[in-house]
Amino acid sequence: EGGKTMTMATPLLTTRVNATSFSCAQLPTRIARKAATQGKGKQLALQERAKLGRLEPPKALDASICLSVAQEEVAFAALLAAETYLSAKKKKELTGEDTNLFHPSIVVGVIVVSSGLVSSRNELLGKVGLLFTSIAAFAVIGKYAKRFLEAEVGTTEEFPGPKALPAFCIFASLMAFLASTQALTKV
Repeated sequence: EGGKTMTMATPLLTTRVNATSFSCAQLPTRIARKAATQGKGKQLALQERAKLGRLEPPKALDASICLSVAQEEVAFAALLAAETYLSAKKKKELTGEDTNLFHPSIVVGVIVVSSGLVSSRNELLGKVGLLFTSIAAFAVIGKYAKRFLEAEVGTTEEFPGPKALPAFCIFASLMAFLASTQALTKV
């Protein structure tokens, strides 16, 4: 175990560091070997080695899946934010009523945070992000379906008509829901 000893000088103290290079895969063996030489006994050293051998690094999700789903989620959140803002502005002009933007803001925030979790490529955080996006997209589908059914029937002179925007948002929400749930099944 011939490592080099280096001296590192700092303004307040001088420290000696034992610089030995080894890979992470050799770490359990090195710890067990050191435990055996420190008098803990061979059996205890083998138990520690077995414990350390079971530890696995966190798995990373496939980068291409994470990138594509995260981009789709950000685009979906931008669409929701823009549609909510424009609908609130139009409602204010027509009726003079203010729109409560609290719930749409929370949904957009959840989707953006979920996108960040997915793009982290961490297995657990990515799955949580995909699950939250799926739930949020499903809730948005319900919201736009309600708006679609409550919209009055327009005349043929009106284009695109009062049902076009909710119908498009149902489609976009369905695509976001399907992208999240399919990615969730692949990870």
